[in-house]
Amino acid sequence: MSSARPDTWMPLYWGDYAKATAHLSAAQHGAYLMLLKHYWSTGGPLPDDDGALWRIACADSPAHWRKLRPVVMAFFRIGDGVLRHARVERELEKARRYIEAQSLRGQKGGRPRKPTAFAGDTRSESTSPSPSRIESLETGRKANLISSDFKPGDDDLAWLKAARPDIGPALLESRMEDFRLWLGTNRPMSFNASASWRSFMKRTHLVATPRAESSKASPLPPVEEWASRLKDYRPGKYWSPMWGPKPESGHCHAPAADLATWRAGHGP
Repeated sequence: MSSARPDTWMPLYWGDYAKATAHLSAAQHGAYLMLLKHYWSTGGPLPDDDGALWRIACADSPAHWRKLRPVVMAFFRIGDGVLRHARVERELEKARRYIEAQSLRGQKGGRPRKPTAFAGDTRSESTSPSPSRIESLETGRKANLISSDFKPGDDDLAWLKAARPDIGPALLESRMEDFRLWLGTNRPMSFNASASWRSFMKRTHLVATPRAESSKASPLPPVEEWASRLKDYRPGKYWSPMWGPKPESGHCHAPAADLATWRAGHGP
């Protein structure tokens, strides 16, 4: 792995952040964001050391940090003396791959220049337009920039289910992140955005990677947090993946007493 570190900018998906942190107080938001900032700028996991963490999180004191820690730590996995964050690990790996690709491209002299050709050009075959390009010129069709917020339609998802039944919801979400990164990096032009998306998804490889390992759920929240999370939840609504299975699944990790209260009110 190259030593290149993506410490200049950090992607932050505010929609995802808002859904996962709606229960945080202002102080908890601040501590969590400071930890994410340090994680990204150093390019690696945080130390599992309260003596360091209270300063990184900009808490007022060690005692203040001890009050914040139970809630904030629910977003991290603790092991081997460090704190790991699944989403940050994935984004760091993407950024590293991009930096390495850009470096390699620079060593080769940048992107190869594409020959310019026009319909009816009688120059050598090497500069002649491809058949598909000639057809586009003859029919007047124009390639357009694929929108960065492209979303597959129902027909696309039906095609994916038939063509690649091995791509489940979790892998699809991960590949959509890769697709958006590809769009932002390459700004590709296409005559058919859906066809480009299908081609991208078709190239998905099912291999064991650190991504799969990093997708494990974060530690479960403290017992006292379950009641507040169950209070406003309704079957089928948003439930953070970091909290484990949904209450109606029959496999929720919430205390039995809290689950019984929830089911009595609006459970199945």
